[in-house]
Amino acid sequence: MCNIWTWILEDFWYEISAQSNNIPHLPADAFRSTGLVNLHNLLLKDCNITDIDPDAFSGLGILIELDLTKNRIHTLHPGIFRDLIRVRYIYLNHNLLLKLEAGLFTNLIYLQTVEVSHCQLSHISPNTFINVTTLATLKLEGNRESNNIPHLPADAFRSTGLVNLHNLLLKDCNITDIDPDAFSGLGILIELDLTKNRIHTLHPDSPNDTTLPSTSSP
Repeated sequence: MCNIWTWILEDFWYEISAQSNNIPHLPADAFRSTGLVNLHNLLLKDCNITDIDPDAFSGLGILIELDLTKNRIHTLHPGIFRDLIRVRYIYLNHNLLLKLEAGLFTNLIYLQTVEVSHCQLSHISPNTFINVTTLATLKLEGNRESNNIPHLPADAFRSTGLVNLHNLLLKDCNITDIDPDAFSGLGILIELDLTKNRIHTLHPDSPNDTTLPSTSSP
């Protein structure tokens, strides 16, 4: 199925939407080599993507939104987003990702939202996010295959530098245990969703700079 449309303004390509195409591999310089360096929105949802070269997004310095939802991506190489210096929204939902590597999101000073829901995450490196000080929403819902995120360790989010988070969504991740200091450093968090997990106990000495909502089991 082919369903590509683009929005062209003043001879510049601002948006590519290639939903429901068959694009298994994104090679190095996939967009720069064709002159598509003025993109603001790159929407590659449901394109059967399995592999992305570490330099696939080179040259996209003014991209604002990247949507890779509903593909078959297993791995994202550290630094793959390094050229997206103005990106604000990255959507990786419904892929086959097992972990988020150290250095995956580095020096993306405008990044506001990252969504990695309904994947197969079992590990998030302490250095996944480096100098990403504007990130406000991190959505990791539905990572529940094979008890993927059973334990939240101490400083789970402060160690990644995500001290400015407003929304942390961990619904339906098969979480069973939360360290008393798991949410330390999240002093301005507004929303914390732990519903549909398997949490039996919330420790009374959990940090008092974050208010935990009620939780439920599936």
